[in-house]
Amino acid sequence: MPFAFYRLRNTHIVLLVVLTLIGNVAYASTSSRIDYQVAFLPREKSAEVRIEIDRADWLKQVRFNLKKHDLKDIKHSGKIEHNGGELVWRPQKKGKAFFSYKIPLNHQRSSGGYDAYITDDWTLLRGEHLVPPITASRIKKREREVYIQFSLPEKWTSVNAGWVPTENRQVFILNKPDRILPRPDGWVIAGQLGTRREQMNKTLLTVSAPRGHNFRQMELTTFLGLIWKQLDGLFANMPENLLIAGASDPMWRGGLSSPTSLYMHSDRPLVSENGTSTVLHELFHVISGIHGKNDHDWIAEGLAEYYSVELLFRAGGFSSERREKIFSGLAEWGKNVKTLRQDRSSGPVTARAAVFFNELDQEIQKKSSGSYRLDNLLPKLVETKYVELADLQKQYKALLGVDSPLLNGALVK
Repeated sequence: MPFAFYRLRNTHIVLLVVLTLIGNVAYASTSSRIDYQVAFLPREKSAEVRIEIDRADWLKQVRFNLKKHDLKDIKHSGKIEHNGGELVWRPQKKGKAFFSYKIPLNHQRSSGGYDAYITDDWTLLRGEHLVPPITASRIKKREREVYIQFSLPEKWTSVNAGWVPTENRQVFILNKPDRILPRPDGWVIAGQLGTRREQMNKTLLTVSAPRGHNFRQMELTTFLGLIWKQLDGLFANMPENLLIAGASDPMWRGGLSSPTSLYMHSDRPLVSENGTSTVLHELFHVISGIHGKNDHDWIAEGLAEYYSVELLFRAGGFSSERREKIFSGLAEWGKNVKTLRQDRSSGPVTARAAVFFNELDQEIQKKSSGSYRLDNLLPKLVETKYVELADLQKQYKALLGVDSPLLNGALVK
C-alpha cells in the first residue's frame, strides 16, 4: 500500500473520530436531565418530592394544579407565584434548578377504602398522588432524560412500579417524549414486600404486595401465565413492563387500572362467581388504553368485561355451555338498562354492554361468514384511544362494507 494513501486513510479515520466526539458533545449539550426524587416519610404520612433539572434554560414555566393536592414546605430555585388554585414555577436558567415540597399520601375514597396509603412498613399509591397535574411551556426544544428515584425508610426492602427499570432497583425511567415535563403516573408500591417476576413473552410482569397481606402472588402469576397467549394474540403491542400491585384492608376493595400498572385488593377472586375476572378486566384497560368519550364510558367498560370472559373461554377455562350461562347472567343483571349512554358505566350498564359486544361479535361473524369478528375492530379502537359510537360504526363499515343494525339500535343511541 502506498504510504500517501495509508496516511490519507488514517487522516480520514481521525477526522471521523473527532466529528463523532463533537457530535456526541453537541447532543449532550442539547439534552437535559430531569430527576424526580421521592423520599417516603411514614411518621408524617407523607412524601418529600424534589424535582431537579440540570439545565432549565429551555423551560419557560411550570404550572401545578393544586385543586386536589396540598403542598407543604415548598422550596425552590427561581421564582414561584400563587394564582388561585394554581402555583406557577419559573425556574432559574443557569445551573441546576429545583422545586421541592412535602405532600400528604393517605387518600380515602367516598366508598370508604383507600387508594393511597402509607404505614410504617409499606406504601401503595399512584404516581399522580406524588405530583400535582402539570402544564409546562418551553422556550425552545430540548432532548430530555427523565428519571424517578426513591429513597426508602430503614428496613424497607424494595420499590416496584410499571416504569422502565434501571440497574438500580430504586430508579426508573419515565419515557414520555410527548410531554414537556412528564408527570409520574401508574401504581407504585414500596416497603417490606413479597414480589414475583415472570417474563411473559415480551412483557416483564411484576406482581407485588406487602408481606402478610395474603395476596397470593404465585397464584396470580400462574393464572396469568395460562391466559397470556390469548392476550398476546389480541393485542399487537404488549407493554415491556407491567406491575400488578395489591394489598388488603384498609385499601379499597376492588381493582383499579392505570397506565403501566393495576391495583387489586387481596380479597378479589381471580374469577368471580358470575364468570367475569377483575384482573383480566383491568388488564384490558391497561393494555388497550381505550377510553370512552363523553357518555361513551360503556364502550371501554363493556369491552373490558366482555374480554374478561372471552379470554378465559379461549384459554380453556370453561365450556361453551358455561360461557352461554355467563352471558345470560350478565343479560339478566342488565335487563332494565334502556340506554348504554351514561356518564359513568355502573354495574348493570357494564353487564349489558358486555352482552352487547358479545352480540356484536356474533353479528360480525355472521355477516362475514366467519372471516372476521370483534377482534378485528379492536386495533383501530386501540389506535384511536378515545372512542365513541361513531368510531365503532366507522370501523365496522370499513371492515364489512355495510352498516351494523346493532350499532344503529336504540340501546346505543
